[in-house]
Amino acid sequence: MGKPHKNLTFVLFLLGLFSMTQIRIIGAIGIAEIPIYILAPYIFMVDYQSLKNDGFLPIIWLALLTCVCACISSCINHTYIAEAIKGFATPYSIFAVMVVLHRLLRKDLSGYKWILLGAAFSQILNIFIFQQSAEMSAFSEGATGFEAGRRIAETSTIFWTSRIRPFIDAFVGGWYTQMPLPISILLIACFAIFSAVSTTSGRSMAAVTIIGLGLLFIGGKSRRRMLFFKRQFYFFVILSILGIVVLSEGYRLSALNGLLGEKAKMKYESQMQERKGVIGILKGGRGEVFIGLTACLDKPFFGHGPWPIDDNDYIKRYVEKYGTPTEWEGFFNHERYLASIGYRRYRMIPAHSHLIAFWLYYGIIGLIFWIYVLYLIVIYFKRYVDVVPQWFGYLAVSVSAFAWNVFFSPYGGRIVTPLMICLILFTRAIAKGRISLPVAMQIEASKYDGRL
Repeated sequence: MGKPHKNLTFVLFLLGLFSMTQIRIIGAIGIAEIPIYILAPYIFMVDYQSLKNDGFLPIIWLALLTCVCACISSCINHTYIAEAIKGFATPYSIFAVMVVLHRLLRKDLSGYKWILLGAAFSQILNIFIFQQSAEMSAFSEGATGFEAGRRIAETSTIFWTSRIRPFIDAFVGGWYTQMPLPISILLIACFAIFSAVSTTSGRSMAAVTIIGLGLLFIGGKSRRRMLFFKRQFYFFVILSILGIVVLSEGYRLSALNGLLGEKAKMKYESQMQERKGVIGILKGGRGEVFIGLTACLDKPFFGHGPWPIDDNDYIKRYVEKYGTPTEWEGFFNHERYLASIGYRRYRMIPAHSHLIAFWLYYGIIGLIFWIYVLYLIVIYFKRYVDVVPQWFGYLAVSVSAFAWNVFFSPYGGRIVTPLMICLILFTRAIAKGRISLPVAMQIEASKYDGRL
């Protein structure tokens, strides 16, 4: 690897700064994505051997194959052209961003922190301009620009938690070895508590943050502790599963006893009517995932096409079979109201999951793509977690949240998510001797090797 370019830091910061600021071209697109999409095919051809050497090609070919499947599925299912283009753009963005980030970060492996810092400020910038389309539609009720930002900021606590988290990722993850570990742990713990007590929708965010906190506490900063974690990997997996069960039970007791507030208690009671256990909580709070899964099983190979219309009544059948009396009443009252005013609303099949959405939209290749990403995450913690200690803080905190999102949240962060995958692949390449860890990073890591 050569010496970092003079302006590389600035370029990486700008990529982060304009990663979450969006404009509308058919669909919403991040400003930073536009030059990336244009340059990626050329860089891919020029850097092909380098990408192959560094082990990036499998994930890149899977992303490109998903693009092909997006076209095939759209044709088979007669998807509207606008939805087909948006559906193609999602896997193409993964291909494009990974190719460009590979080129940039290979010149400076420590440069990822500038992307994270830029992405954190991007979340502040788009409060009032270049808002994310999902938040505008959810909160602004038709307002745009400054007025939309004002309404969103005033009405959504979880909106602010999503603005705080990127700064924690940037400073704790980007400057992990420079930041005192007790301060890092304290910041993450405070965020987890804030998420748990301030929102009725932030419990999952708090839970995965606590898991990330545990990883940080176990791994610390020394390769000695990270090596211990690696050798005891399966034990900690079992411990995490037990932790999820304990957190689930703790959430149940806290909600029912009103410790999380009256809204949380009402929401929990509404979700858990005639439901029990962890699966019951998921069905109550993430029913869209199970609806999408049902649709996937009906067309497992080629999918339903991007943003498919629910013309097979998947939502209705799920509510009839698994919904609580309150959910039945709400759904059918809404249906009767729409019929009374002569309005037929075309419902989209919900997914609310990286894995389920890709399977639903693109067929079996979309499912394989995210299974491969999860495989890379497991391999990182099992084999390579101690290779680049400077990255452990960011990956430990972000991967736990990311793993949850793969199963239970829609895909977003089209620059930050490929960045995380890039760091994992670079770690593997360094472990296999395909890339050399810069001398400065080796010296920095050695300072903590003697510590417990």
